[in-house]
Amino acid sequence: MTSYEKLKEGILKRFKLSEGGYRSRFTSRLENGETPEQFVERIRKYLRKWREMANFEETYEGLEDLIVRDQYFLTCPKDLQTFLTEQGKLDQKQMTEKSTNYIEANGSQKCKLQSKNTARYYR
Repeated sequence: MTSYEKLKEGILKRFKLSEGGYRSRFTSRLENGETPEQFVERIRKYLRKWREMANFEETYEGLEDLIVRDQYFLTCPKDLQTFLTEQGKLDQKQMTEKSTNYIEANGSQKCKLQSKNTARYYR
């Protein structure tokens, strides 16, 4: 990794211009003085950047995988979320495979899925 790439990565992380940062921004609300049209365009931009940063294809299936992966992650218990985050960027299939392995290794009682969880996979 060149010094430019390290600097760029540091700046992006500092200003939360990462997969997680764009995911959080995508779920934001209408800002004071913002028109509905401006709001929709802003969240559309955040969705595009979130998808790009997550390395998902620019197709219906790619978007579907991104959303399903995100929703799955949000239902996982904290210990499984931590494990998945430590694995680095994962696509939907990799995430479910690693989850299955983790649950088999750690026992299914410990890894019951949660109905609500606000933790994020993204950094």
